[in-house]
Amino acid sequence: MSMEQGDKVFLATILVVDDTPHNLLILLGFLKKEYNVVTAESGEQALKYLEDNPVPLLILLDIRMPGMDGYETCRRIKANPKTRNVPIIFLTALTSEEDELLGLSLGAVDYVTKPFKLPILRSRIKTHIELQQKLSLLDNLSLIDPVLLVPNRQYFEYYIQKKWMRMEVGGGYLGIALTKVASDPQLPDEEAQALLHAVVETLRGASVLPGVVVTKYKDAIFATVAPCEQQATIVALVEGARRHLAASITEKFKENLQSVTLQTGLAISPKNGELLSARIVRKAEELLESAAASDLDAVAWELMS
Repeated sequence: MSMEQGDKVFLATILVVDDTPHNLLILLGFLKKEYNVVTAESGEQALKYLEDNPVPLLILLDIRMPGMDGYETCRRIKANPKTRNVPIIFLTALTSEEDELLGLSLGAVDYVTKPFKLPILRSRIKTHIELQQKLSLLDNLSLIDPVLLVPNRQYFEYYIQKKWMRMEVGGGYLGIALTKVASDPQLPDEEAQALLHAVVETLRGASVLPGVVVTKYKDAIFATVAPCEQQATIVALVEGARRHLAASITEKFKENLQSVTLQTGLAISPKNGELLSARIVRKAEELLESAAASDLDAVAWELMS
């Protein structure tokens, strides 16, 4: 299975775990034209690969291996939040019903006994990878606001945690700006939706630095997550985005919109992630409330300590 992006073709990755090199060579030769096949000769080696690399779409796992057997390897894979959703197919010479039930009870999606027929194995692999790709697509869709087609609050929470963990290692600052669009309450629904689409489009267009993401926060509030090396860069980014936004709204809605105000609360973390990300979000909310209390275009920002 492959996905195309431009002129590039990306093969789905399968991790094959077996302590017998001959078995690995057979599966590698059989599958390499359709998949990116990675091999491991032990459970320990497989876990190390999974820890250090992006997760594969499927794992083929032998059961009888010296040291950590396939059952224990499966248990550890399913116990790790990073890998728990990767489907596992056991490949084994164990043929009893009890062995199969044990494998499935540990979370495996399939159980194929040796000697396996390669065409049948290919068919099962194809089925499970297609299912996994569909599930991944559904997961991605669940992170998108269906109306505005912008990342939603769930993605916002995920993204700030991801950036926060990187900051603790690599340093820098994290800015979270919450921008509220307050418009004429008599604005027709169609115009109100067009206004929100324009806000998303403009904020995205103005947030061009690497790693900066715009998401919906709630209602007519949008979040800009800005990881940067310098505090001044974050402030300049947010203020520039507001200017672009005000000009864009004035131009696009000047005939139909009697009044619109933009209020922004911007909180910037101390360097190197010395505060919990949830505190930065709460501070951004407080600053937005402070800006909104004026009922005028306003920005309130603070460098936290």
